[in-house]
Amino acid sequence: MFFRIKTLFELGFKLTIHIFDYGRGKQEELARYGKVHYYRRNFSVFQLLSKIPFIVLSRKSTELLENLKGDEDPIWFEGIHTTIFIDHPNLKNRLKFIRTHNIEHEYYQHLAKNSTFPKNIFFSLESNKLKKYEAKLKYADQIFAIKDRDVHHFSKINENSNRLSAFISKDVSEFRETKNYALFHGNLSVIENENAVYWIHSKIKSEINNDFGLIIAGKNPSKNIKRFCSENQLKLIANPNGAEMSELIENARVHVFHSASDSGVKLKLLNALKTCGHLLTTENLIFEEDVESLCVIGRNESDFLEKFRLLKSKTLSKEQFENRKRFFDDYFLNQDKVFRSLLNNH
Repeated sequence: MFFRIKTLFELGFKLTIHIFDYGRGKQEELARYGKVHYYRRNFSVFQLLSKIPFIVLSRKSTELLENLKGDEDPIWFEGIHTTIFIDHPNLKNRLKFIRTHNIEHEYYQHLAKNSTFPKNIFFSLESNKLKKYEAKLKYADQIFAIKDRDVHHFSKINENSNRLSAFISKDVSEFRETKNYALFHGNLSVIENENAVYWIHSKIKSEINNDFGLIIAGKNPSKNIKRFCSENQLKLIANPNGAEMSELIENARVHVFHSASDSGVKLKLLNALKTCGHLLTTENLIFEEDVESLCVIGRNESDFLEKFRLLKSKTLSKEQFENRKRFFDDYFLNQDKVFRSLLNNH
């Protein structure tokens, strides 16, 4: 989202930014890009009784509505989470765009299947509510989905649905030598990432040793992750700062990815593509054909291991790296074209 804000600003948009803060505090960097309003989410358990999804209803704010009514500017909703006022009569004549992050009801169903009581009950109920709530997206003038599969889904609700790829930093690494380790990184408090660590280690542990290690890095590792890494002599880097994480990503010989779900787009995969490390992933993380050609895909468990064995002993070629740079040249150019079109037409 930050890089979307940055791109819009650089293209000449005047921005008013509305943020629901629940712990991070004010982000001073954002003040460079426009006027910023902060709101508190309502986490009352009574909202669970509503037919409206909790992730939507908890962002209902009369102050937000009043601020939105204060001008006639187009409104950009980041995710279905923020659309509580999408059909409000006071905003009827406003241009409204929605950026969908994934097909939320599918994602929450996946969370339900991979969680234990009582979280699985909450995720399951939220999934059912989100599936019904999606009909409200018809009130948007345009939906920008993150990948083609999602465009197909949302087009059934709103025919003016198009793809707008994920936004990341436009900085691409220079060609460089990598170091002898594989890296898995992400939010380690999320059950999906925890399960990915277990799966990846179980497949490649025979190739992990003192000469070529597996590093697990990320935010807020769970107790289970800490114990698992300790028991299996894996290097765990908890809550690295931005510079530390960047260095880990830049120097990794192999980036390993796995997910049991194909929802959304994994930003960490895109960020890893900007480095000189190999990307070894399972099929369901590949969200477009151009990305598939730049990754190495483990089609099954034995194939994942065999390809890891090959990748850890060779460096990325200069030609392969140049192919990645050309991919990102086109990738960022297409994003700018979409936003320039909005600027010219609205």
